Amino acid sequence: MRIYATAQLGEAITVDFSSCFGSVVDWLSVRVVDLGRTSKKHINIGNVCQAGAVMADIDLDFQTADAGASSTYPTQCSGLRKNGHVVLKGRACKIVEMSTSKTGKHGHAKVHMIGIDIFTGKKYEDICPSTHNMDVPNIKRNDYNLLNINDGYLALYMPDGQVREDLKLPEGELGCEINSRFEKGEDLSVTVLCAMNEECAVAVKATTK
Repeated sequence: MRIYATAQLGEAITVDFSSCFGSVVDWLSVRVVDLGRTSKKHINIGNVCQAGAVMADIDLDFQTADAGASSTYPTQCSGLRKNGHVVLKGRACKIVEMSTSKTGKHGHAKVHMIGIDIFTGKKYEDICPSTHNMDVPNIKRNDYNLLNINDGYLALYMPDGQVREDLKLPEGELGCEINSRFEKGEDLSVTVLCAMNEECAVAVKATTK
């Protein structure tokens, strides 16, 4: 038997089997751990047993709600490079410094990394064995035409024709520049950086006509 479900990464799924087997097997809970960079994950749970009786061989097919939308993907630590990106302390960071050292005659090489949070500018660092995997954030940059600024929020024209008004005007010099140029009547395009379910405006430029 094959059952299909739609799930986000890390989401716990409860599958109801009562319609298939009556009250003998009511549910089975599984968690989508890692779909990698593919759109589907096939999990064979094997034989579902109740009171020693084999009920059925259950196959579960999970499909992400947004195919290929995983916020991170694993990369061996030794494959990371300066100016690349990595997740440090749960934050998407740009690697600004890397060094490799050994801990002894039989020790594994370890990589010391320093990264800057791509959203806040805060510095993070970590040490990881070179053969271990680390998460790398999927980063997207998109340009949107600026329509208006309302109460500190940007009104941006989306490719599908919709207008989103939930992105804050950034603080600091960039926010002042966007506001000043918009008030002068310039047609502007705002670059939005997106990673790990977080977004912010990172640049502004005049739109090309």
